Parts: sequence; C-alpha cells; structure tokens
Amino acid sequence: MTGSAIDTTTIAAPEGLQSIHFIGIGGAGMSGIAMVLRSRGYEVTGSDLKASRYTALVEMAGVPVKIGHRAANLDQPDVVVISSAIPAHNVELREAHRRGILVVKRAQALAWLMQSGRGIAVCGTHGKTTTTSMISRALVDSGADPTFLVGGELNDLGSNARHGAGDFVVCEADESDGSLLLLRPEVAVLTNMELDHHSHYLHIEDVEKVFRAFVDCLPDDGLLVHCAEDPRVSGLAASARCRASSYAIDAPAAYGVRELVLGHPGSSFEVWSQGCRLASVTLQVPGRHNVLNALACFATLTELGLPPEPVVAALGSFTGAVRRFQWKGERDGVTVVDDYAHHPTELQATLRAAREGGWTRVIAVFQPHLYSRTEYLQREFAEALLEADVAVVTDVYGAREEPWPGVSGKLIVDSMLAMAKRTPVAYLPRLNSVVDYLRHVTAPGDLVLTLGAGDIHRVGERFLASV
Repeated sequence: MTGSAIDTTTIAAPEGLQSIHFIGIGGAGMSGIAMVLRSRGYEVTGSDLKASRYTALVEMAGVPVKIGHRAANLDQPDVVVISSAIPAHNVELREAHRRGILVVKRAQALAWLMQSGRGIAVCGTHGKTTTTSMISRALVDSGADPTFLVGGELNDLGSNARHGAGDFVVCEADESDGSLLLLRPEVAVLTNMELDHHSHYLHIEDVEKVFRAFVDCLPDDGLLVHCAEDPRVSGLAASARCRASSYAIDAPAAYGVRELVLGHPGSSFEVWSQGCRLASVTLQVPGRHNVLNALACFATLTELGLPPEPVVAALGSFTGAVRRFQWKGERDGVTVVDDYAHHPTELQATLRAAREGGWTRVIAVFQPHLYSRTEYLQREFAEALLEADVAVVTDVYGAREEPWPGVSGKLIVDSMLAMAKRTPVAYLPRLNSVVDYLRHVTAPGDLVLTLGAGDIHRVGERFLASV
C-alpha cells in the first residue's frame, strides 16, 4: 500500500450521542448516512463546497446544509464525520480538533448504523452500487423494510438511502482507502477484485490483503457470497471461516445460469442450483455484468431464506441507479445514455452492453477520473475504448487529487493511436467542445454514451438541449 496502514479498531459511539456534523455531506455515501441518522432522531448538520443533487436530497430530509467550509459551521456537535476527500487543513476539521470533538471517518459512522441490525455489505472493485441497489429493492418489495445506503440514487425509490424498521441494513463497503475494515457485517458479497485506487494500493496483492482482512472479520455464523469467476476471490472464499456460497455464469458455482439471452434493454436467464431450476429472471438493465449483479442478489437473499418470487419480481422491475446506463433522452434520432463507468473493466462491460442495443454506432465520450488512475491505466483505458465506433476523451476530472504534471486525457488518446486501430478518436479537453463535436458527427441511429465518475453527464444534457 502507498498509504499508512489503516486502524481497523471500531470506535464505540459516544455515550448519549445526539448531534452529528458531516464535513463533505454532499458525497453519495455521506449524504445517505446523514439522512438515515436524521430519520433515527439524531440532530444532523452538514457542509460542502458546493450545492448538488445530494445536498438537495439531504435538505429535503430535514438536514441543514451550509455551502462553503467555515469554522462557524460547527455548532456544538458530539461527533464530526469526514469523508476521505476532506484534507487535513480543512478549516472545519481543524476547528473540531481544536475543540477536542471526536472526529470519525464515514465508514465508522456507517459501522454504527450497521450495528443496529443484520448488516449486508457489498464489496468488490466493480458492481457494488448496482448489486446493493438490487438487494435493497428486493428486500423492500419482499416486505422486509430494510435500511439501505447506496452509492447512487435508485431510479425506482428516488433516493440513495432509506431508514427502515426491519432487521437488515444494506450498504456498500468501500475499499478505496481500506476503510471497509471498520465495518462488521453479518453478510458480505464480494463481486470481484482488481487493482484500482492507485493512490492507496501499489499492487493487486495489497487489494487482496484488504479484502482478506475484511472477510476474516465476518462472524463464524456469517455468510460470504462471492463470484466464482474471479480466481482471487474464489481463493479468498476457500479460506473463509464462515459459510460461503458462490455464483457465476461461466464457472462452476452454487448458483449458475442457463438459457442466457443478452439483449436490449435487458436480458433473460434461468437460475439453477445443484441441478435444480430455481427461477426465470428477466432484467430491464443491459449487459452480462448486470446478469452477474442480479445473480449475486438472488444468491444472497436465497441463502438468507427469502423465497424466490419477490426477488425475481424485484429484479424484473429494477430500472437501475442514476448514472448506471441511464437513458437521458433522444435528439434527432440520436440516443443519449450516461454511465458512471470509470475503470477500464467497467468501460469495456458498459460498451459491450451498448453493442447489444442495436444502435448503428456507439459513440463513447469518456472523462478520465483521477490523475493517478489515468497515469497507471492509460493503456487499459485505450483498449477498452476501442470497443466503441467513435471515441472522445476529455481532460481528467481530478476530484480529490491535484493535477499531475504531464497527465491528461491525451495520454489515453495517444495510446489508442499507437495501437493503430481504426476507431476514430478525438481529444477534446473542454466539455463545450465535445457538445459542438457531437452536433457535427452524430447521425440518426447513433448512441452517445457518456462515461466517467465526474461531471461528464453534462455533455449529454447539453447536447440534448442544443439547437
């Protein structure tokens, strides 16, 4: 690991905890925790650098939000919660330390919530948000009334979080900084394992070490559900102390599929286990990767004793999460879809799913996310984008990172050109330039697919609104 080893000791919630302040409350994870805590009767406040759809959701839930970071934003909270994006010099964080207020990471606050019920944590490099969303939706439809916290808004439920009166607490477990090790769930779903988050991990073995430690924290009577198509994941599951079950499309597993038909807008398949047909599933979300996500959901809830009928019904009506192959609109016969994919494997899966949609051409507009990821994975990004008929790459969305000298989206374009493939590619750093480009190159029957974890979705919105 490139960073210092994380302290995995879970901090007990302070006696008499009443008020909590969130620095960076506009993050997908932070906003969800804040809303659930507010629903449970805590006094919650927050601040963020700018207003967003998440700060709006939080305010609608009754949480006061200050835009801009100032020491005066702290009233008298018992605890301050910070996201990984908050730097040590943040003025509110420094004020909290000056006053001796307990400061905890987002994952610690999530751990407190999880302690209140039967925790189901979904982890892995890819597929966390969709799998968590599917499990949450299925539990809601089954009448289990779960609490859930998802790293994106559910199209069907209109929020990224919900406080429920039932036993289950469903959440994503974030491996980006190792903070998932603060969680103590009863059930873990492990989707896959790849090298990512290069500011924290140097080697895939570092990632594996963290996931292994996470699995080791599961109780002896807990449950691990894992994807058998990933050899590292399967190896880790083989040494788990708790009960383990598996799912896969193209590998031996406890839960597998037959009669798989990939198509648009979704797919259909049968779920089989131990030679018995358990269910027929039809999805509204496209791609092989979503079949795996649905299979993970089905396997998890079946192992927990839920009947298949409400799970199948929920999967069949599931329309995805915001920014997960989200239909944005149509202009002059050109369809616009937006997706959060920001890792080469995710890009490739999303582009292949788009290929199944029957569009004349797939035009990929990719905004790299983080300078570190762009530097280390530039060739892999280039290879993934070759799945498109036309590719556009913008400049890097730095998020929490400062610019790296010599690192820009042009690195990916140069890698694509060096591969001597026929895919037309353009480097257009500014989003407005991309909109102008699309107006000239698109034709009826095309799909414009915006890809990335930053603000690239604005390109599709501006294109649809342009005259």
